[in-house]
Amino acid sequence: LGKDTPLIINSGYRTFEHNEKVGGASNSQHLYGRAADVKTPDKLTDDKFAELGEKVGFDGIGLYNDRVHFDVRGYKARWDNR
Repeated sequence: LGKDTPLIINSGYRTFEHNEKVGGASNSQHLYGRAADVKTPDKLTDDKFAELGEKVGFDGIGLYNDRVHFDVRGYKARWDNR
């Protein structure tokens, strides 16, 4: 992973209507602008990307196929939906 590796955000802030449409959690951090789902860069695994997110201080980290959810909810939360 180099300094020129782009990060592709699949989902950031969501309205309540959009969150419901995409099957988001009713208390999703996306609703409050505190979360982003980011495509896992080609040179990393989902697990390694999540580990890097933890090192830089994200509270909530969720694993999905080819993307990782990062948020700043104020307490530690981890899940694996792969």
